[in-house]
Amino acid sequence: VQREDVSEAWVEKAREYVREKGVRPELANQAPTPKMSHAWVVGRDRSTTGAAILHSDPQMPVCNPSQLYSFHVSGESFNVRGVGVAGSPWILIGFNQHVAWGVTGLPFDSADLFLLKTDESRPNQYQFDGVWHDMEVVSETVLVRNAAPVVFERRTTHLGPVVTPLVADARDGEEVVLVCVPLSVEDRETVQACWAMFRAANVRQLDSALRKWMFPPANVVMGDSGGDIAYRALGALPLRSPHATWEGRAAQKGWLSEHLWQEFVPYELMPN
Repeated sequence: VQREDVSEAWVEKAREYVREKGVRPELANQAPTPKMSHAWVVGRDRSTTGAAILHSDPQMPVCNPSQLYSFHVSGESFNVRGVGVAGSPWILIGFNQHVAWGVTGLPFDSADLFLLKTDESRPNQYQFDGVWHDMEVVSETVLVRNAAPVVFERRTTHLGPVVTPLVADARDGEEVVLVCVPLSVEDRETVQACWAMFRAANVRQLDSALRKWMFPPANVVMGDSGGDIAYRALGALPLRSPHATWEGRAAQKGWLSEHLWQEFVPYELMPN
């Protein structure tokens, strides 16, 4: 996204948001981000037909079975073709009669570990903002072919599931919870964006539909038959606490609300 692509009002709104939320600059000397997929779209001025031309190139390894497959979905209010992931109705790269889109991966960290404050004398309890809470404890049975069933306890807090057995470097006596998207988002589901996206008649309607996109984080380029084009970063991107250790790359204090995620970045402030 270039400076000339956005208005002065948008820039000032983003700056005010950063100041209000206490966001700090990114840490220097970070490891290189992974190389992701390619996509581009050109508008009417660079097209011989006046319609947009879109190219989306997912940099995914060739494997069998394939990660992507081609399919066609249609209903009373939509008619869409493209490619997506088996088992999902979502078409990641596709088009209807009016608009086309290409979705690629956005390398954004949407999961953090938080340490709980616990006490051996209070099993399956944790302290939060000075108050003790009960974990939800559910017994789960996993049936195993030609072997005895495996029984284990699933423990959950209001922050998220307890994942201590899965954390390789957890210290003795520590309890660790996972806070992640999409488990932390309760106001929308990406599939809601899917159906609205399928019905879009132009890029403005398509952009509006993508407000419901939650997970995974993604880039999307789009173009329509009228020659309009657009780009937007998508997803429920958490705004971490100003107290976050190493920008979320270390486990946070999960017993104080001031250390939790503040909110998700507003849609209108996502790069676009």
